[in-house]
Amino acid sequence: MKSKLLKLVAAPRRAKPTNQGPRRPPRKRIFFAAADWRVDERYHGALQMHAAYLRWNPAAVLLLTGHTAGRGNTGYNRAMGLRRAKAVRAALVSLGAPRHRISVETLGRVRDAKGVAALAIARRRRAEFHYLDLALQSAAAIRPKIQPPESRPQRASLRLQRIAA
Repeated sequence: MKSKLLKLVAAPRRAKPTNQGPRRPPRKRIFFAAADWRVDERYHGALQMHAAYLRWNPAAVLLLTGHTAGRGNTGYNRAMGLRRAKAVRAALVSLGAPRHRISVETLGRVRDAKGVAALAIARRRRAEFHYLDLALQSAAAIRPKIQPPESRPQRASLRLQRIAA
């Protein structure tokens, strides 16, 4: 009896095989150099994990949002944010991710990282990953909400008042 107990205790447990595939990658941001939209080599491993996750999970959809530091005018920032998101999408597609399940959009400088120091400005130059599982959520739930600045409607109404007067 005692020898059976020792065998049960001493026997290593075997891990059960799972067919769940890769888990959702932990890295949710990729950072860029100033005035640049090329993806740095150091993010290659993270991009491989994202591509594998998209290949393995047919219900997963990825929304890439491009952000900028806010240097320059609004048109430049929106174009730069879009280039960054498209560059990340191109890198994922080159690694085998299905292109039709990756959406891109730019937020320019709408959603900032807090602070004005050089580190905070560097954190603003990024692309973010937002996953959506089609079986669980709708696209509206994951899409970032963009709040227009309150100063714009006031300026427009002031112009209309001046024209009417």
